[in-house]
Amino acid sequence: MQLKHFNVWCGFVVFVATGCAPAAGDRLSRDIARLERDIADLRAFQAEQTTRIAAAQAETRALFGRLEEVERIATQGRPGETSSQELIEAQLPAVVPAEALRNDEQFLSALPGNVRGPFGDGLSSIRGGDFSGAIPRLERALDLSAGQAFLPNILFWLGIAHEGLGDDGRALSAYHDFTTRFSRHELASQALLRQSLLFTRLGDSSAARLTLQKLVAEYPDSREATIARERLRNL
Repeated sequence: MQLKHFNVWCGFVVFVATGCAPAAGDRLSRDIARLERDIADLRAFQAEQTTRIAAAQAETRALFGRLEEVERIATQGRPGETSSQELIEAQLPAVVPAEALRNDEQFLSALPGNVRGPFGDGLSSIRGGDFSGAIPRLERALDLSAGQAFLPNILFWLGIAHEGLGDDGRALSAYHDFTTRFSRHELASQALLRQSLLFTRLGDSSAARLTLQKLVAEYPDSREATIARERLRNL
């Protein structure tokens, strides 16, 4: 009798084991298929984002290249030969505004020594495209410049450094801080234009439009406003 019960029990175990195995295998197959679909969707999304970022970066380079050309013609005319200064500035990273960099490098001599050192080192790093090296130097200069008239210049370059690294969030934060606190500064219109380009790069066309409209309204005679009007027509 015990042997009979044992045989029945074994048969039940075998039935359960063989009956459950296909169901578990089906679930595993479905889970793997779903995971593969999710990975494919993620790769497609990443490819789309990469394409959009590359297009926005190319547009940024084109816009600021045109702005630099307008500035050069306004200050130097149309020389028949390329000056050594122009050759140097042609090697700057595309994100770096040459005229603003040149102006602030000249401005360094008027600063207190404790600020001139880290700020100058930060600008040198930016000129060489070392944005990660520039950030701690500029942050040090910023800490030493509380309440000083040159603080907005440092904040502007901190935005440039973050933008150069592709850290759009921190760049936006620096530019927003700059334009909110120092709206009458000579670099404010450029900071607003850069904000709009970053919003476009991030896919927020509404914020980009509002920023461009603010730029045109508050700085109608600036070179950046001319670019903003053109961009508004195309948004």
